[in-house]
Amino acid sequence: MAEMTREASRSVGMVLNQFYPVSFEALGQHGGADAVAVAQSLQHLQDPPRRTRGAIRSGTDGVSLKVQAIASGNAALSQRSEHTASNLPPA
Repeated sequence: MAEMTREASRSVGMVLNQFYPVSFEALGQHGGADAVAVAQSLQHLQDPPRRTRGAIRSGTDGVSLKVQAIASGNAALSQRSEHTASNLPPA
């Protein structure tokens, strides 16, 4: 029974992914109320992972910008240090 449920979920998921976004009204006309209920349930299951992926992407973009700023600051500091060292009188 569990395998049949997983297989049905996979099949519906493939159809939804292929034709997404699908109109629940159109699905109801062709698949009935049960198909609409399954589609809505699958959509609700997919929403939290989508939000999580979006938050992760946003966070990694922020980290990437900060890493670039740090690298740029390090390069500028290195250049200033080398310039200062080259202008020191010999000891």
